Amino acid sequence: MNDIKEKKIAHVIKRGKRWAIVKHNAGRASKIYELKEEAIKNARKLKKTGHDVVIHKWDGTVEKWENAVTACSN
Repeated sequence: MNDIKEKKIAHVIKRGKRWAIVKHNAGRASKIYELKEEAIKNARKLKKTGHDVVIHKWDGTVEKWENAVTACSN
């Protein structure tokens, strides 16, 4: 099982009146957006690079956790 420190996680969180994408253990937001939907759309692009996406509600609680896209080999 992966330790949470090893996982790549991008959080979509409320920052004032706007929304931000913050990578786990990062000191700063990757980018700030006016709309939550914009932040979610761009955070989902990080799933291709192995990031789980955690979408938070305005109060900081977790709304949804989306796992990273993983390639299957047959």
